[in-house]
Amino acid sequence: MTETDKALAIWNAKTESEQVEWIAVEIMKREKVYMEWGEIMYRTRKDRKSCSPFDPIRDWNDFRSVEEKITEDDDLFTKVLHHFVPNFPEDKKDEAGAWQYIYAILPERCTALYLAFNSLPPTL
Repeated sequence: MTETDKALAIWNAKTESEQVEWIAVEIMKREKVYMEWGEIMYRTRKDRKSCSPFDPIRDWNDFRSVEEKITEDDDLFTKVLHHFVPNFPEDKKDEAGAWQYIYAILPERCTALYLAFNSLPPTL
């Protein structure tokens, strides 16, 4: 079993709410907030007064904010694109991956993000 297979198994074992929480905390650097009425929301660490629902797996607007964040890191975004075309020659992966990314549904994009994030070398 490869590292990618292990990471994929871990991602698939998570519930959808756990997947959303991982994206919110690890990628977006948001804090989880339990509201009095039982709903879970997320707020940025800078703006501690306001919080909002967040679901990048189902909401295109929420995923767009994730996408803006991950494009700030060239290595991460490149790995996300390459996830869609693992068997392509290296010189064709960027373009082919971009086309596959455009057609991917949100859950596939989130899975690619998780796998790409876990394949990056650890930083200090």
